[in-house]
Amino acid sequence: MTKWVSVFAAALLALVIAAPAHSASMPSSKAAAALGEIYALGTAAAEANPGTPVNAQDTGWVTIARSHIKTPSLKDLSFDVAMQCGINTFTSAVSKGGNKDTAVATGAVTVRVKVTTPDGGVRYAVPNEEGKVDQGVTYCSRVQELSATFQGIIEGCIAADGTINITDDCLQPEEVSLLLKTLSAGSFNFLAPDVPPGIQMIEVQARGQASSALFGSQLGSAKGEAFVGVGSMRVETIRMIKNADLGPIDLE
Repeated sequence: MTKWVSVFAAALLALVIAAPAHSASMPSSKAAAALGEIYALGTAAAEANPGTPVNAQDTGWVTIARSHIKTPSLKDLSFDVAMQCGINTFTSAVSKGGNKDTAVATGAVTVRVKVTTPDGGVRYAVPNEEGKVDQGVTYCSRVQELSATFQGIIEGCIAADGTINITDDCLQPEEVSLLLKTLSAGSFNFLAPDVPPGIQMIEVQARGQASSALFGSQLGSAKGEAFVGVGSMRVETIRMIKNADLGPIDLE
């Protein structure tokens, strides 16, 4: 796996704070933005091997971007969060004797937007199902499963006189491996309606999750990594029209 990426964790954004959270001199603004560079979160391994056939890791929610915006009155906030998102997975299946061996590796990165209002209240921007703030929005996800069913290499089953006597003990496992590495960039729009006036602290939080598991002979291996890279956040003060669906539009 790549050395510059922390196993199953992430390279995250270190972003410029727009202004102190309680700066009385901060002017009201229509929009705010933050840009970031790679920031190392840490290391969390999600690697399965014959000694540890099942492994799962979760970074939990980590703030990767922070900014502030001052709203003059009861407003809605719109967020555009864009970032690089990558997943590395590796699976190796080892089989002999016609037995099926399976290796599974997964990785995922989810994102949510946390808003701390002037009165200290905390809310999470939608989409976020009520009461399930841990869900967030999936920016990238992968499940990689590799299976193999081999009879095994019979070289060790040949006697000195050339006789072939195949037993499970003399068979050498056959192996197949698969490595996938991807990096993509995407964005998603979040919304926080009816925030009170004053200085709002905005935090973009990301969560990396990975798991790996071996089934069958458990002689193979599996690894999963999830990470994010450079990105940006844009916050805009808006006023939405509630229930604006006018029904079907007659274009004739």
